[in-house]
Amino acid sequence: MKLHRLRVTNFAAVREADVAFGKGLNVLYGPNDLGKSTLVDAIRLVLLLPYTSTSIEQYIAWTGGREPVVELTFETEEHRIWRVRKEFGKGGSALLQESKNGQEFDDVERARKVDGRLREILRWGIPEPGGTGGGKGLPTSFLATALLSTQSDVAAILGENLQNDLTASGKEWIAAALQAVAQDPLFVSLLRDAQARRDEAYTDKGSKKTAKSSVFKVAADRVKDTREEKDRLQKVVDDSEGAEALLRELFQNVAPSKRSNAFSRWHARSTTARRKPTFCFPSWKKQRARWSPRSRPSPKLCSLSKRRNRPPAKKPILTSMKLWSARS
Repeated sequence: MKLHRLRVTNFAAVREADVAFGKGLNVLYGPNDLGKSTLVDAIRLVLLLPYTSTSIEQYIAWTGGREPVVELTFETEEHRIWRVRKEFGKGGSALLQESKNGQEFDDVERARKVDGRLREILRWGIPEPGGTGGGKGLPTSFLATALLSTQSDVAAILGENLQNDLTASGKEWIAAALQAVAQDPLFVSLLRDAQARRDEAYTDKGSKKTAKSSVFKVAADRVKDTREEKDRLQKVVDDSEGAEALLRELFQNVAPSKRSNAFSRWHARSTTARRKPTFCFPSWKKQRARWSPRSRPSPKLCSLSKRRNRPPAKKPILTSMKLWSARS
């Protein structure tokens, strides 16, 4: 079923509205109390409520005047377009028309027969007005609730089922729809995959498979392995926290002066390791012939980061005599 057009006049808070529906999903949006839900109610009433019903009183125009009028054009199958128009109230009327092109319409039914023909076309599991169990007011069924549920009662579909329908037309319609879907290659592929997954987990009688290769056994083993890994990691965390607490306690028991001295010694060692000394000489090898043993230069302590030709340090570490005798 496809909706083509909706025209509403003097219906509750809506004075006049003309909505043309496009292909696919249509969304009515706007501020609150603009009349969006009222238009949805108009669709439900023009399809299901007899035009003489007193249930229309709550939808009489707020400003008074003429009776509510609703006209809906919809399509049930290709080249079968219907237009139903109802003027609700005691002096109201109903007209059902049919068209093949959506332009030229022929009258099909009038007055009370309109509702009977509509329910035959829709096949929503609703009996004809005045029939056995027909009741008064707005009729209900599983499909009518599922397709035209009000915004304030969306959860009503959870309380409906096909068993409560007064006629079998709704069941037949759903069965026909499922048979049509079953011919779709994509649906067939999905159904085949789902059946294969079901066969992996259950036997033909519906009980769970308990073999080593069953999905339930594999899942149980994975859960067990995950729990063991979690316990192992938790133990590692607990041990590390215990060691940290023990070190903190031992450090707090040491006297503050000892802690300060220990830190100073550590800092001195780390500084010496970073700046390793080396002995460097000026370019005295070129002038060694002119120097006497006593006038030969003494080695100076230089850092690795300094170049060899830079001026030597002011304070020598070793005496020139001892180093010269070692070199000679």
